[in-house]
Amino acid sequence: MGNCLGPKEGKKKEFVESKANVETLKALYEINMKVLGSGSYGKVFLAKNKKDETINIAIKVIKKVNMSEEDLLGLKREVAIMQQVDHPNIVKYFETYDDKKYIYLCMELCKGGELFQKIIDNNKPMTEPEVSSEMAKLLRAL
Repeated sequence: MGNCLGPKEGKKKEFVESKANVETLKALYEINMKVLGSGSYGKVFLAKNKKDETINIAIKVIKKVNMSEEDLLGLKREVAIMQQVDHPNIVKYFETYDDKKYIYLCMELCKGGELFQKIIDNNKPMTEPEVSSEMAKLLRAL
């Protein structure tokens, strides 16, 4: 159910041409409203597949109102790249849904947490083997 990234004709702030709207998303997934993470553009939520409860994904919800046309184009480029990449150290993109106010990016759920959080939560410098391991993961992704 991947969606193409072509803009809808004649409408502003549309992200993708998609037959899949947010109602379809809610029909497929049970969305936990507890925020897993947040950033400058939106928030990330956990969602469980209603047909197969062993399948969990992350849904990044982005407010369109906060985005300029340039920001939208940047996000489209990012999604286009994610669609082409298949690597164990890069989050997998599944599909996009959108409505008038929000863009919903469905992606692989990464349970390991953020590297930055791992660094600051440790309350001590990372050891050389820890840094080496994390850097190797980052470099393999490149």
